[in-house]
Amino acid sequence: MEDDPGVRKLTSELLHRQEDRFVVTKAADADEALSQLANAEVDCIVSDLEMPGRDGLELLDAVRDRGYEIPFILFTAKGSESVASDAISRGATDYLTKELNPKKITLLANRIENAVDQFRTSKQLEEHEQRLETLLQASHDIITVLDSEGIIQYASPAVERLLGYRADELVDEPFSKYVHPDDRQDVAAQFGGSARTDGTGGTHIEYRVKTADGEWHWVESTSESTWRDTVGGYVVNTRDITDRKATERRFESLVEQSKDAIAILEQDGTIQFLSQSIENITSYEPEDLEGDNAFDHVHPDDHEDVMAAFQQLIEEPDASPVVEYRFKRKDGSWRWTESTGTNALDDPAIEGIVINSREISREKRQKRKISRYETLLETLPLGVAVLDSEAHVEWVNEAFWTAIDKDEDEVMGVPFVEIIEEGLVSQDVADKYFDAVRHLLSSDNDDDRKVIDFQVDPPHVDGTCIYEGYVGLQELDEGEFTGTVNAFLDVTDRKERKHELEEYKDAMEAVPDGVFLLDENGTMTRVNEAWASIVGFEQEELSGVPFLKLVQEDIIDRDVVDAYLDLLPELLSSESPKEQAKFTTRVIPPNEDREHVYEIHISLLSYEDEFQGAAGVVRDITEKVHRQEQLERENDRLDEFTSIVGHDLRNPLNVASASFSLAEETGDAEHFEHGHEALNRMNELIETLLTLAKSGDTIDELASLSLRQLAQSSWQNVETAESTLLVEDDCIVEGDPARLKQLTENLFRNAIEHGRHDANVRVGALEDGGGFFVEDDGPGIPEGEREKVFQSGYSSADDGTGFGLSIVSEIVEAHDWSVSITGSAEGGARFEFDTNS
Repeated sequence: MEDDPGVRKLTSELLHRQEDRFVVTKAADADEALSQLANAEVDCIVSDLEMPGRDGLELLDAVRDRGYEIPFILFTAKGSESVASDAISRGATDYLTKELNPKKITLLANRIENAVDQFRTSKQLEEHEQRLETLLQASHDIITVLDSEGIIQYASPAVERLLGYRADELVDEPFSKYVHPDDRQDVAAQFGGSARTDGTGGTHIEYRVKTADGEWHWVESTSESTWRDTVGGYVVNTRDITDRKATERRFESLVEQSKDAIAILEQDGTIQFLSQSIENITSYEPEDLEGDNAFDHVHPDDHEDVMAAFQQLIEEPDASPVVEYRFKRKDGSWRWTESTGTNALDDPAIEGIVINSREISREKRQKRKISRYETLLETLPLGVAVLDSEAHVEWVNEAFWTAIDKDEDEVMGVPFVEIIEEGLVSQDVADKYFDAVRHLLSSDNDDDRKVIDFQVDPPHVDGTCIYEGYVGLQELDEGEFTGTVNAFLDVTDRKERKHELEEYKDAMEAVPDGVFLLDENGTMTRVNEAWASIVGFEQEELSGVPFLKLVQEDIIDRDVVDAYLDLLPELLSSESPKEQAKFTTRVIPPNEDREHVYEIHISLLSYEDEFQGAAGVVRDITEKVHRQEQLERENDRLDEFTSIVGHDLRNPLNVASASFSLAEETGDAEHFEHGHEALNRMNELIETLLTLAKSGDTIDELASLSLRQLAQSSWQNVETAESTLLVEDDCIVEGDPARLKQLTENLFRNAIEHGRHDANVRVGALEDGGGFFVEDDGPGIPEGEREKVFQSGYSSADDGTGFGLSIVSEIVEAHDWSVSITGSAEGGARFEFDTNS
């Protein structure tokens, strides 16, 4: 089950390439998987962990809750040791980390095949054992196991039904105790120890036994003369023939209850008889194979060995050769089988070769696994030493004895302490070893291993290597300590890398800029204190947090993530020379009300085949941006001044020059008057320009001013004609006194010059307390003109300079305020100043 359709398809194709016989059914989520499971025959489930709806572990629970015992493999990239442990404890068959490459898919295919094989074998064994138990419970015959002295070691449940005894009552009792006195001699001759020493022939005898209620019943017992190690004695099959005079098939109960398959072959290999248990090995029913030549079903590569063992049985009747070979199953597959032969050609009851067979595929796989482990231990650079209970070396791999510059035979059997004393291993190792063993043997220990760090100084190596050691107990023998398994791994490079990482971490904390590392999924894996302070978190709270969370909580602009995702393909491209990208974001840091501007530099983390993530460095460029914006405003103002000087001042200058020239020529006083008016106009423009130039400068110091006193003082400096000033309520204004006076004077002048000479001007605090207003009852400012009135040179009066409200705008900007224009209640103009913006 996999929610990503691309991954589902690729995994399915890769599995099919590994094993053509795999039929893969795909499902996008748990519900679809359960539906398919209910409607189709499934041998194994391979599931991802993270899926929409129910995850892989919840699907596992649902499968087990519905009674499905089929193998379940968790195949995921989001796993961990705790997830693997949880999955196994909840009934998972196997756990494998997801990597979509041929090597990993090969491993997955092997795991699937092994899991299915083990499951089928286990089910077959369970079914076989259940059949045997059922047969024993339902059988009307009594099965007993006798030792060589005729003592009962086991009696089947049928003894209670037929004779009235409980089975456990008969155990350890002489078999002859229950035999009729007249029959004991014959029975002893058949079942006594002396009669069985040669291991030949068998027994078939009828005799009387006493029931629990004192009655005598005739029974018929049959037994092989062969001692059975699997049951620890001789098996005797007894049936009540009191009401019956004929016996049924010979040895049938024993044969049918055997876990091994029993076959009787003719001298040419033709199959005469097969027990029902042959089905467990070959999937064939006995009648399917009877009449076939057994050698036709043997693997060609094993044919010669099987024929040699069979020929030995014929030539040496007392031999019991054992041979391992592959037998062809009904489905065409090959299963490893072990067979033991007995020559019974001279036995009139058999007249054939008896072959006892069992499947050993699992044992073969176990041997291969052990062989692989041994190869692994010899080839990996992992030193392994097995010590007995006295700390003597029982076994070491090549990596161990090579590291201490010894031959293998010089190490075997040597006390580990001697290796320490020779200086081949640090004394600390011995101390930590014994501490580890004592801890593992402690009654309150819940570890299955102990990890220790120690140093080893091989004579042929210059300097000191750092090794990480592992100590684990061997399997206890009836609670007795039998020794330990020890391993060590050279971690010198890892320790050095750890030291380097610590240095990098110290460097991250030392720089004043914010630093964060992102993994391939955009999750912050490490941050420094500066970055945590910028976004308002504790440093440890950000580890493992997706960067997107900062966007979702409105701490970082969404544009930062978009820019990162847009630039990432370019940085990853082999054709791009760029190794770094940068972009800006705006953040209001915790406990501040001022917005800061940060520049983020993104660089890719080092990688080979797959993207590993990126590093980000965050630098506060707020002051730099403010200086740049201030410079831009000053440049704009300079451009504006240049335009005014080039246009507005040139016009009155030209008028004055022309008027004085005409006055000189004509002597007409009117021309002198026009010239003086032009000069006055120039003087007025120059004074206004000087005020405008100063109004936008940065304010260094602020003063607390009474709005009432400010308005009244400014009103005194304006030609108010018949106008009236009304201050409705007072408030405190923080600002530069001179420029605030200029602001109010210009507003009063604007109300009188562009309104009425008998205007009523009102001043007061805004209702929310965040500023003040100035309004009049004049004609007001049309809505379409309100955005233009703050532009330099804009004026609705012919004799106006057009800079009065422009100066107001510059003073507002210098104070970091905002101003808006609306209409007053009387229809005039209303200016509202927000001093908290």
